[in-house]
Amino acid sequence: MTWMQTRKGRRWDLLNPRASDVDFDEIAHSLSVLPRFLGHTIGTNPYSVAEHCVHVHDLLLAVGSQPWVCFWGLLHDAHEAYIGDFTAPVKSALVVAAEELGQAGDGRIVAQALKGLAMIQDVPIFDAAGLTDLRKNQHPKNVTAARNLVKWADTHLLAAERNARMSTPPEPWPVDVEVSEPHASITVGDWTAEEAREAWLMRFRAHQDIKAQEAVA
Repeated sequence: MTWMQTRKGRRWDLLNPRASDVDFDEIAHSLSVLPRFLGHTIGTNPYSVAEHCVHVHDLLLAVGSQPWVCFWGLLHDAHEAYIGDFTAPVKSALVVAAEELGQAGDGRIVAQALKGLAMIQDVPIFDAAGLTDLRKNQHPKNVTAARNLVKWADTHLLAAERNARMSTPPEPWPVDVEVSEPHASITVGDWTAEEAREAWLMRFRAHQDIKAQEAVA
């Protein structure tokens, strides 16, 4: 079985998903109840993927990124509504386990499969959001630079999230996290799932309005 049932009873084919099956209300709900760090956070509420994506979006906006880059930041983890949030340590452990339990090169195959499965979900999501040109690397602006900006914001958020929502680390995290100074414009909160869902949808709808205006102009 390689399909899943969504919240509204839709059939989502994990290996051949369609843009017509994308429902952004479903995505917002799923991300708002999907915890980052497998739920190992402090605070009253779990720290959700939706809140994380909102903060990535807002950080990109704060440093002057163009609207389409901010929109990319909002959607950068949307595929997790369908495949879940594989944390970096779990991904690394899967690669090591594949090498130890299988043959040389199996770890690389697992890493490629994890990345590929996420990309398969991204295709219809970006198409449904009206970002087909970005997905196909045909955007008139510099897609590589934008991708690096989203990655930069993601890493800065990781550092801020660790400091605000996790206990004192037992040992240092990866170097890129350790050297990242949390940006002053972002305050990681303790949002409820409903607050995270509404914040994500508010920004999504704002970008849909921007794209509609661009289409008319």
